[in-house]
Amino acid sequence: IEDPEYYFNAFWQIYTWNSILLDPLFIDIKNNSKLSSEVLPITGNETLFRFDHLIKGGLSTLMTIEDDIAKVNEYLSKNNIKLFVLYDRLDTYINPLRWNMAVSPLINYWRESWSSFSNIMPKIFVRTDLFERIQGTNTARLENNIISLEWTIGEIFGYFFKLVFSSEKAAEAYWAIAKKVQINSDYIRITKTTFENNNNQFKTFDKPSMDLLINVFFGKEVNPQGAHLGRPWDYFKNTLANADGTSISLRPFINTLAGNAIEEALSTPIRYVKEILSPEIYASRQVRINTSNTYFYDLTQDEFSQDLQELQVLINSEAGKPFRYKELNETQFKEMLAIILSRLTSSTVVKSEDDFKKMLYANGIMAEKPTPGGKYYRFAPLYWYGWGLANSSSNTADSAHIPNPKKVKTKAQNGKGLEGIYKKRQGRIETPDCRYYEADPVNFTDSDIMDGDAVVFDIISKPNNKKYYIAINVRKKLS
Repeated sequence: IEDPEYYFNAFWQIYTWNSILLDPLFIDIKNNSKLSSEVLPITGNETLFRFDHLIKGGLSTLMTIEDDIAKVNEYLSKNNIKLFVLYDRLDTYINPLRWNMAVSPLINYWRESWSSFSNIMPKIFVRTDLFERIQGTNTARLENNIISLEWTIGEIFGYFFKLVFSSEKAAEAYWAIAKKVQINSDYIRITKTTFENNNNQFKTFDKPSMDLLINVFFGKEVNPQGAHLGRPWDYFKNTLANADGTSISLRPFINTLAGNAIEEALSTPIRYVKEILSPEIYASRQVRINTSNTYFYDLTQDEFSQDLQELQVLINSEAGKPFRYKELNETQFKEMLAIILSRLTSSTVVKSEDDFKKMLYANGIMAEKPTPGGKYYRFAPLYWYGWGLANSSSNTADSAHIPNPKKVKTKAQNGKGLEGIYKKRQGRIETPDCRYYEADPVNFTDSDIMDGDAVVFDIISKPNNKKYYIAINVRKKLS
C-alpha cells in the first residue's frame, strides 16, 4: 500500500457506506446512487477487488459515497429514526500489531464526521489495551465519548447472580440453602424485594451488599486442602485479573464454574450443605489448571494470536525452567523472547521480539512493571498456579531492591496468629506495636500477598540468631 493513511480512510468510508445501503430501509437511496452497481454483499475476494477498485476511484468516488450517507441521514431525520453503526471484533480481523495504520483512520473518520450526521450513531468497540496503540489520534479529545466496558469483580458477581435468580427453581434452592446456613432473615427479605423490583439485580455491585450471597454460594473462606486463599471476593478478584491488574476477565470465571458444577452443587441434600459450591471444587488443583489452560487456549485461537501458543510450550519444557516465575527481570524476559522468536521464523505476524511482547501485553498475559531498579515483567495471576510459576527468583522484583531487613530484637508475646502489614520493599511485616519481622515470600502460605496487605503470621527464632524472629505461615488477614 503506497499511501496507508488514504487507503484505510477510504476503505472505512466504503465499508460503512456499503453496509448501510444493504439495508432494505434504504433501497431507494441505493437504487438512485451513481454507484448502485457497487453495493453488493460483503463476501470474500470479490469484495476485496471491488473495494480496491472503489479506493482507486479517488475523490469523486468518495464524494458520491459521502452524498449517499448524507441522504441516509436526511431520511432518518425525517422519519425520527436513529441508526446505530457498530464495529466490533476488530482485533480478530485486523492484526493488532498493525492497528496504528488500519484502525486509526476509522476513529478519525467518525471523530470528524459524526457531527454532520445527526441520526447516525457510530459505536466502535475497542479493547482498552489496543486503544492505546491508535496512532495519529488525539485520544484525549475522545474522552467524553468513551464508555468503559471493562468488568469489575462486583459486576461479574452481579451478572452471575442475575442468571441464578432468573431461574425460579434455582432461586428457591438458593434461598433454602441460605436459611439452612443461617443467613439473617432480614437480609434475605430485603434482597428478595430488591431482586423483584430490579430485574434480579443488585442496586449496587459493592462488596458489603453482595458478601452474604457470595458466602452462601462460594463459602466464607477459600481454603482448599487447608490452603488460605482469602475470601471468595478477593480470591476471584486476584485470580481473574489481567497482568496489569486494571481489568477482570469474565471467561475464566465462567470456565471455573463449567462442567455442571452448579447443577451438582444445587442437587446436594441440604442437610450436608455448608455452601452451594465448595472451594474444594472451584479452587481445586485440577479446576485451577483447567481454567488457566482453557482460557489461554481460547485466547490463542484467532489467526493473529496463535503464535502465543509457543509461550506455553516453552514454559512447560525443560528450556522454560528459568522463566517459571511470577515475575521476570529484564534479562530473563529478553532471553525468553529470544528463544520464542527463534521458534517463529515462519510467522506472518511476529517479526521481532517487540511484536511478541506487544501480543503478551494486548492479551493481558504479561505486563511491564517499572521499579526504581529497572523493569520487571509480571505474569497474570491466572497462570501462576496452572503453569507452576514460583513466587520469586533471586533476580526478580519479589526480592530485588529489598535492603537487609532491620534486625529488631523482640520478645514475642505469642508465637502464633500475629497480625501486621506486609512491606514488600523492606522485606518485612510491621505490627501495630511497631515490631518488625523479616518476611521471605518462600514462607507465605497465600501466593497472592501484595505490598500493603494485612496479614496474619506465626514467628520462629532465626536459625542462625536465636535473639531475632522471622515470620512464617504468612497468609492474608480475612476481612
